[in-house]
Formats: sequence, C-alpha cells, structure tokens
Amino acid sequence: MAFTSGYFSSLGMMYTPQSVEPQYAMTAGMFAAAMLITGIFTGILFSMVFPMVVQYNFLAWLH
Repeated sequence: MAFTSGYFSSLGMMYTPQSVEPQYAMTAGMFAAAMLITGIFTGILFSMVFPMVVQYNFLAWLH
C-alpha cells in the first residue's frame, strides 16, 4: 500500500500541471496538493472515528 500510494500520488502530482494549459499549471498543482492533503486528513479523521463505530455498534443503532 505504501509503495503504490506513494508512487501514484507522486505521479499525480507530477502530471497534474502538465495536463492543463501552461497558464493554469501553477493553480492545478496547488489544487492537486490541496486535494492530496485533504484526502490524508480525511483518512486520519476516519481512522479515529471508525473504532467508535465498531465499539458502540452505531450501524445497528441507525436501523
């Protein structure tokens, strides 16, 4: 997971600015970096919430 995730995120960060017009390359790079950080932050938050879901069985409570 670490190899593929790191590899593919690096590829995305390298090719994102190249896939738009040159005048938008900097904005596309910043947007790609922001989305990468947002995804990492969301994963960290979900990893903190998921044990509570399992412990208190929130899924059965919703039904």
